[in-house]
Amino acid sequence: MKNIAILTLIILFITTACNENKDYIITGDLGSNLFNGKTAYLRIPNTTGKGDTTLDSVCIENGGYKFKGVCSDTLFAGIVEIESVGTAKIILEKGEIAVKYDSASIKVSGTPENDRLQNFMASLYGYFSEARDNFKNFEIYLEKNKLTPEARNEFVGGQDASMIKMSNLVSDYIKPIAMTPAGQYFLLDNYPYLEPGRFRELFKETSPLFQNSEKGKSFFDAAEKSLATSAGKPYIDVQGVNINGDKVSLSDLIGNAKVVYIDFWASWCGPCIATLPNVKDLYAKYKSKGLVIISISLDEDKGAWLKATKKYGVVWEQLSDLEGWEGSVAKAYGIKYIPQTILIDGNGIIVERGSSSVYPAGKIEELLKQ
Repeated sequence: MKNIAILTLIILFITTACNENKDYIITGDLGSNLFNGKTAYLRIPNTTGKGDTTLDSVCIENGGYKFKGVCSDTLFAGIVEIESVGTAKIILEKGEIAVKYDSASIKVSGTPENDRLQNFMASLYGYFSEARDNFKNFEIYLEKNKLTPEARNEFVGGQDASMIKMSNLVSDYIKPIAMTPAGQYFLLDNYPYLEPGRFRELFKETSPLFQNSEKGKSFFDAAEKSLATSAGKPYIDVQGVNINGDKVSLSDLIGNAKVVYIDFWASWCGPCIATLPNVKDLYAKYKSKGLVIISISLDEDKGAWLKATKKYGVVWEQLSDLEGWEGSVAKAYGIKYIPQTILIDGNGIIVERGSSSVYPAGKIEELLKQ
């Protein structure tokens, strides 16, 4: 029934568009003939289930492409995908839409909603860069100085401030278009930048079709679980297998640890792999003082998981249910992106949640002294 509903929505989109005869023209400029002969696909992302709808495809010629079509008053998001080039995110609305590619970015302009989208994405990237630079400065600081609580609080405060800016920005962008398929696409697309409570507020302003859909419910449940496992809440016990194939629970691995550091990762996650050296440093420095580190993998392929643990020297405790995003482990903690980390004290209370393997160092020392 859900697939029929989505198909009906797409048909209505096309039929209404034809009746109102509102043309859009999307012109892509790749700035080079290097990609001539490749195919550009224009798709409508599915915000309620699986599988996007392909509206059109064209062959790239003379360093560019052009799509022509019609659209209705309902705002739909569109994505232009080109292999080895990237994905351009646009709003399908009447007018001439320009997509400009360069080595660092993809910029969209030409119509009111696409100009608004471009301004939003540029601001979001600015705040993201701010957080990234803060993270790099913290790493540089750690190389030269002993970590103090004051220094840690300063850097963590800067990171939190950037996250609040991103959450506010996403909320302000989504709110006016939350009832539309476009708004719902960008709500899900920017889920990692939204505080769970803010996501809940925006979700309630979306359409009933979206709210009752498989994908909508999945993200809403994740936000609720994130709130239920936020700082100050007790950890939730989950079950899976270790690298030997033995059934284990999280409580088995935690035991009587003074502090527990949980790292959600996967063998296919580049950013996760990049943080492993920091996790190794935590393990080497604090394992004898009462710290237990548990890496929870979102892999579905056991072979890939085991190969990665060996390749990257992951020698601490491991847990997985080998069911990826849809597994009970990921769902229990509302995991919709990785890496994510959780810090638990000796009483089983979650102290921090985040995405960094660097910032917890000072907090771990503090907790071990208690």
